Amino acid sequence: MNWFLKALPDVMILLAIYIKCLYPTWKNYERNALVWHTFLYIYMCIILGWTIMPIFAHLLYAFDGVYENYNLLPFSDWIYGYGNYRRETLYNLMLFIPFGFIAQRTLRKPYRITLLYGALFSFTIEISQLLFTSNRVCDITDLINNTLGTLFGILLFILYDKCLK
Repeated sequence: MNWFLKALPDVMILLAIYIKCLYPTWKNYERNALVWHTFLYIYMCIILGWTIMPIFAHLLYAFDGVYENYNLLPFSDWIYGYGNYRRETLYNLMLFIPFGFIAQRTLRKPYRITLLYGALFSFTIEISQLLFTSNRVCDITDLINNTLGTLFGILLFILYDKCLK
């Protein structure tokens, strides 16, 4: 079965969350704000699709015991030369740069709050990889790189915002 069919229940739930919970709250926003909030939600769904989906396909095995593929030593892949660590670092940074930019643009919170959102979103993904997937690694390095990617996205937004003014 291909990835999309396995992820279809996840996609349907994410769509239902948007239709039943988020859109009714956001529909009264001005059009531009609605578009940006929707764009942020779609981007977060893309990140979830890239990092942890399909979840429901793995739920039957989720409580068979915690999958013990985790790394709590920061940058151990760099230290020991595991896998293609440069590419993995670049992917994690690049995945969260748009998140930082879009979240800062959409939510207009203080920069440290947007950075905290990025770190919490990344933490949620890493814990989900530990609990709900059998082919992913919960890695502290990913959390650090995702948070740095969020920071770079925020910095890009600051530059963008200054150029507009």
